[in-house]
Amino acid sequence: MFFSTYARRDSDYLFHDGARPTGVLLVSTFSNKHGGAISESLGPEAIAGHLIGTFGTTIAIDHIDLQLDQSARAIAAKVARDRPSLVGISVKIGALDQLRNLMRLLLPLRYDEGTGPLLVLGGVVPTFATAALLEEFPQVIMVVREGENATAALVDYVRGERSLASVPGIAFRNESGELVATPAQRLKLAQRFLPARLTSERVHKELGGMVWAEASRGCDFNCTFCSIRDLHGGGFDGGISPESVIADLIELDRRGIRAVSFTDDDFGGVEGGDKPGQWSACDLLSAAV
Repeated sequence: MFFSTYARRDSDYLFHDGARPTGVLLVSTFSNKHGGAISESLGPEAIAGHLIGTFGTTIAIDHIDLQLDQSARAIAAKVARDRPSLVGISVKIGALDQLRNLMRLLLPLRYDEGTGPLLVLGGVVPTFATAALLEEFPQVIMVVREGENATAALVDYVRGERSLASVPGIAFRNESGELVATPAQRLKLAQRFLPARLTSERVHKELGGMVWAEASRGCDFNCTFCSIRDLHGGGFDGGISPESVIADLIELDRRGIRAVSFTDDDFGGVEGGDKPGQWSACDLLSAAV
């Protein structure tokens, strides 16, 4: 079983070519059964921005949103052609059939020399149905909660620079078939990189979809029906600076995107002088336009 090779520091199965940038392909699923509006997938865009900011030119990232013009078969063909070291799939609620179609093609895929990509599942469903998904797909790695730190560490892993057990915020099956879960590590929002915006423009202009920005994460309330605290691993974090928020909005404006929605569940932000962060952001936005 292939999952046993993942626990080794230098897996013979995983593909890595030190002579070229490490390839990462992010895939966003979607479901017509869930959600009332078409929108971009901000999580993978945030992860892509974090990887670009962390690794620079030593990494090559692409993001495919299945709301656009890609099929599972086209994605498998792209993986075989481009040979990324890591394929990360954001699994949305209601998208399990789409995930299964992808996995049916990606799990047996091998490059010419017999190696293949590390397959990683992340997002809402892997966070809350970790054991069930690992029961169905024991060969893959699950990212639990936020994905930036975990995915960056997984890049180090496929490069042979760290062990799988040292990667924060993941779950996997070890050589004995036991489920191993590592402690999650929240991103320091004050040091975040801007989202890469690899698909934002197309989703907005071709599909009329919503585009997202964020000024904070998490929430300090404990509503029993809400998953936000579990998804982010804690309460409210307003560490994203007003300057970072405005820089993201300016980039979206440069791309011709004039309508932006915020993801914040408990809108706040770090303090700027004697003002709450959101008012400092408004001041900066007024000065920028």
